[in-house]
Amino acid sequence: VERATAFAEQLGERSVPTVICPSFLVDPHEVSSKNVHLALVAADSDTDAALQIAEHLSPRMRVILLARSADTLLLKRAIHAGCCDVLDPTTELDLLRTAMVRMRNRPTERLGHGRVLGVIGSQGGCGVTTMAVAIAHLLAADADRQVLVVDLDVSSGDLRHMLDLQGGPSTSELLDQLDAHHIGLLRRRVDRHPGGFWVLPQPVEAADSSTLTEVEVGNLLGGLILAFSHVVVDLGSRMSEGVRRAITECDDFVMVIHQDMIGLRRAERRIRMVQEIGIPKARIHLVVNRHVARRVPNVDDIENQLQHSVTATV
Repeated sequence: VERATAFAEQLGERSVPTVICPSFLVDPHEVSSKNVHLALVAADSDTDAALQIAEHLSPRMRVILLARSADTLLLKRAIHAGCCDVLDPTTELDLLRTAMVRMRNRPTERLGHGRVLGVIGSQGGCGVTTMAVAIAHLLAADADRQVLVVDLDVSSGDLRHMLDLQGGPSTSELLDQLDAHHIGLLRRRVDRHPGGFWVLPQPVEAADSSTLTEVEVGNLLGGLILAFSHVVVDLGSRMSEGVRRAITECDDFVMVIHQDMIGLRRAERRIRMVQEIGIPKARIHLVVNRHVARRVPNVDDIENQLQHSVTATV
């Protein structure tokens, strides 16, 4: 408690209302009723109690766990408790200052509630990556949003080539290193595009998509929504185990289809597969790419065939 208190006092004039927990001066169960935006929870003396307090407070405010050493197990437990970061009070004062400045500028911002938007094609060549990038660009027009576009088509995705990315971490690399990164540092680990959104592409060398397991995708998206307000996922057109798991994590789901009978039949099968995974039709948004008004099937034909409304044509 003394270390945590000294840590906060070094900040000088506090830019946002802050509370130190655990502390004999503060009852954590009363904190949620006060005008508090940030809780610093000291974990060294009693980790289990600290995580219980963090879990109680995290739905109502930003929580930073203070620990001199953060191993993989503690980081995972902190994620599950809703913490936005884990910092060492003896060495990472500058990172806390940065967090406080961010809170002063946008005190209502909350991490851990990011929305996931999946984009998938009824077949290859539908323009899934183009659509995902366009959506990310539009969302990033709001400066208060932290938007990430991530390529889960690790074997044949072309997000890296489309945006002419020369380096930076890839999806597979971040999967391998996720446990080693503090929760709040994920945004700094990923490259930012001049368009205002962050980008996590496929590896430079094609990877075996079968290695993208259900558990890995769940861990990846679970970490990313702690650091980004919106995560746009390029799912490609293959229905792998990892893609199936990603679909279940989506708050909204865009399916890109071609304006031809073959594409229509494939879209019909793909919609049925997505529904079998557990996604209701109301969350599936159809987009007809390369639409030509006079071409058959037209939008009415597509809606009648699929028994689903078309959200947009491009």
